[in-house]
Amino acid sequence: MKVSVALATYNGASYLPAQLRSFVEQDRLPDELVVSDDCSTDDTCRLLANFAKDAPFEVKILDNTDRVGHVGNFNRALQNVSGDIVFLSDQDDFWLPQKICKVVELANAKQDVLLFMNDAELVNKDLSKTGLSKLGQLRSAGYPSSAFVMGCCCAIHRDLLELCLPVPVGFGGHDNWIVGFANGLRSVCILEEVLQLYRRHDLNESTILANRTRRVGKLDRVRLQIEKARSDNSRNLAKFEIASSEEMYFACNRSYGRAGGKYDPMVSRFQFELESRLQMLRYRYDLRLRPMHTRFFKGARYWASGSYGRASGVRSFFRDLIG
Repeated sequence: MKVSVALATYNGASYLPAQLRSFVEQDRLPDELVVSDDCSTDDTCRLLANFAKDAPFEVKILDNTDRVGHVGNFNRALQNVSGDIVFLSDQDDFWLPQKICKVVELANAKQDVLLFMNDAELVNKDLSKTGLSKLGQLRSAGYPSSAFVMGCCCAIHRDLLELCLPVPVGFGGHDNWIVGFANGLRSVCILEEVLQLYRRHDLNESTILANRTRRVGKLDRVRLQIEKARSDNSRNLAKFEIASSEEMYFACNRSYGRAGGKYDPMVSRFQFELESRLQMLRYRYDLRLRPMHTRFFKGARYWASGSYGRASGVRSFFRDLIG
């Protein structure tokens, strides 16, 4: 099984050397590293060129002259890999030595699985440990395993890339697209072992609850949902969810016949589920556009039909009433 690493970089000189070193220290080396740099203005390109000279595996640095953003940058890297299994890498993490070996062993044992994800320990910018992991944070906040969407923890079967690439440039993230597609095909395997350090620092701070370096709980999740529901962006977020599901639906149309057509039944089932989801999202968006005093009765009828069971139940109901 040929192993590729797809690395997207942009002004990553501060943390990139540690990540490159962790590739070399792997128990099972990758066969190739494909780097797409988004026109960095710091020392990133020089560091990559120096690394390529002595690396114990092939290093392909794409010669880019235009900035394409985060999603486009990963698209470029992924469209140039040749491996049977492809690891995604951010520029500021640190892989533990057994990462590639463990995942490849699992991929060999589960050859019908299209996407593998390992757990990651949340660490500070100096790699000092917090005692928290991404999966641990998700579960303590009450999220299901399907909420685990973390590109830097992904190893992708080549067939999945054939099915879902390219990632739409306007989509909300390359990892949301790839993991979402694999979840839709019901072909994801989560390895619960921590195989890398996920560095948290000023440049990658996000509002994602499970990325926080303090332990979170279900109450934090409730607070965050209330804040989102009451925000002025609630309707815009609903429109974005509809647009994202439509993008995925049309991508299914393009996927038929790819990878020899052997995944066509899985794609067809996924597309049917997306159609059902789109009906729900459009209904809920229409509900949020209505005057507050009319939402309860329309929402209650929708609840009685059992349709909220396809969302998150009571939380979605109240979000629609408030949003």
